[in-house]
Amino acid sequence: MNKSTLRQKYKEKRLKVSTEEINNRSKIISEKLFNEFSFQNKTVHTFLTIERLNEINTLFINQDLFNSNCTVVTSITNYTPPISLMHSVIDEKSEFEIDEYNIPVPINKIAVDVNKIDIVLIPLLAFDKLGNRLGYGKGLYDSFLNHCNPSCLKIGLSLFDAHHETIPTESHDIKLDYCITPNKIYKFNNEI
Repeated sequence: MNKSTLRQKYKEKRLKVSTEEINNRSKIISEKLFNEFSFQNKTVHTFLTIERLNEINTLFINQDLFNSNCTVVTSITNYTPPISLMHSVIDEKSEFEIDEYNIPVPINKIAVDVNKIDIVLIPLLAFDKLGNRLGYGKGLYDSFLNHCNPSCLKIGLSLFDAHHETIPTESHDIKLDYCITPNKIYKFNNEI
């Protein structure tokens, strides 16, 4: 199955999940995340939920991150070609606005160098048992992850378990180190 077909399949699958079920699965993912990893004194990149896409609800994770003695960072998309991401510190007092694509972004931006980021929590549509990730197709996260420190942990968060077949990859695709689902924590890189 090609990426485009697979992307459509998982978008449709995700849209069938109720808000209540997304919240239930998101809470389980958050518990697994905080049981498995320590965030103290780290710089952690998170994402803000795009509700219209039925993404995992990161509110639970972000609240716990704010209480974990770590620096919390999120992305802001710059839509002026070439499309890119910038990264800003956020905390429990941050205020947000909705951009032109209905994505929440912090109003007060405090830029962060990607080399300072220790852990990235990554949105995705699907992933496979090898750690290949299927995103939304713009390549923004692959470009971002390519510029991160090589020791940065890349942790995917998924409402669903691993796709049963290998996801097609391209040379610029960056693999996950871990992926957390409501049912399991997948570990892909034995060197970690």
